[in-house]
Amino acid sequence: VNCICVVYYYYIAWNERDMDRAVACFTEDCEYEDTQYAKPFRGKDALKEHLFRISNLLPPSFVFVVDDVADGGTRVGVKWHVENGNGEALPF
Repeated sequence: VNCICVVYYYYIAWNERDMDRAVACFTEDCEYEDTQYAKPFRGKDALKEHLFRISNLLPPSFVFVVDDVADGGTRVGVKWHVENGNGEALPF
């Protein structure tokens, strides 16, 4: 599986607020680092809880836009920004 394709699939699912499909992109022993939080989310269950919580807090107009993907083989880094339905990046 190409990691870069999985990244885009994940963000499409996220933007459609289909968190089950988004979580399906990860392995059971995944480690998801969100720099808004002090510690990474470890394991699929922790990630799922986080994604559902966050998706319920953000307005449906918020969408994630991928700016760049660094492919490290079994790991990826993603640079993204959030837009509020008007094409302008929000200041995160």
